[in-house]
Amino acid sequence: MVHVKKTLLKLNNQSPDSVVKRLNYWASRPVYMWIHPHTGSVYANEIPLQNIADRMWSRIVTGSLPDAITLWIDFGTTTLGEKNIIQGLKRLLYSQSQCDVQFVCKNGEVVGAHTLILSAGSPVFAAMFQSKSLEAGVNKVKIDDCEMDVVKQLLIYLYTGNVPNLSDDEAILLFFKLSDKYGIETLKNECVKVLLKRVTLSNAISLLVLSHVHAVPKLLESVLQFMATNGFEICSQQKWVDLMKHYPDLCLMATRRMTAKNDN
Repeated sequence: MVHVKKTLLKLNNQSPDSVVKRLNYWASRPVYMWIHPHTGSVYANEIPLQNIADRMWSRIVTGSLPDAITLWIDFGTTTLGEKNIIQGLKRLLYSQSQCDVQFVCKNGEVVGAHTLILSAGSPVFAAMFQSKSLEAGVNKVKIDDCEMDVVKQLLIYLYTGNVPNLSDDEAILLFFKLSDKYGIETLKNECVKVLLKRVTLSNAISLLVLSHVHAVPKLLESVLQFMATNGFEICSQQKWVDLMKHYPDLCLMATRRMTAKNDN
């Protein structure tokens, strides 16, 4: 199934060819893509693709794939019917009606949710609920390193697709790590988009490590380019000394970029 994004266009003074070009422009920008190889559980075998550039998606798969696979493409949600369904899901969460799982947050605060809805947005939750690897008998998921507000924003995203508040660097990193932990690739991609615009002298080394540890090649490349341009300032930091000690391979990679930049 492919959900095609529909965009309202002003037709005044526009040729049919112009309208078609604009439709093709918007329809060619999916928000999420994944592969299903039709072997075993749907969630266990879902392979998300990574948005590496404008209209370019990629994923290196180790091992063999079957002769036939299904490529799923999500172009976003715009129809009235889809919006009504999302509003209904939001009301279900806000009313805390018919919840069958509880999230225990920092300070012991609790918020309820629905396993089927969470499973649809997170393969990690799907596997967790399928294997019943919850706290025995009480259907609880502990996220005791996060405040209630953060967990609520994560749940709202899974129910509605509304991106959490990513206005400050701490929030971005928090939601990035949560989305990576629970396999929520679309939210992870949203965080990466913001991080790409916020590489600075103060956070470049931290983002280099983050992009390496969590395998985000697009962010890694962007940070390396920034470090190559600002080599003197980067190497003057205590963080650079720590990088040499704990991540020598990354330090070498960055040093080579700086050297190549200077040679040019």
